[in-house]
Amino acid sequence: MQQAEDLCKEALDIDPDCDVAVATLAQLSLQQGKISEAIDWFEKSAKLARTEVELTTAITCEPSSPTRNVNVTQLTFSPCPIQTNTRPERNSPSCR
Repeated sequence: MQQAEDLCKEALDIDPDCDVAVATLAQLSLQQGKISEAIDWFEKSAKLARTEVELTTAITCEPSSPTRNVNVTQLTFSPCPIQTNTRPERNSPSCR
C-alpha cells in the first residue's frame, strides 16, 4: 500500500488536480484506518468530481463524521470533453 500511496502523491506533485490519485488516496487511507486523512481526501475528491457519478462515489465512500460534511450545493462540475462529444487532445489532462 505504501508504494501505491507514494505513486499517487508523486502524481499529485505533477498534477495537483489528478482526480484518480486523490480518489485512490482516499480509499487507501480508509482501508488503513486513517479516517481523518481519508475524509480530507474524499472531500477533495468531491470537489474535483466532474460528473454526478464521481460526486456520488466520493460522498458515499466518505466515512461518516458528525463534524465534517461536504456541502454539495457549493460544488461545480468541469465538463469532460468525452461528455460534450468533442475529442480531447492526446495526453490532455482535461479528461483522464
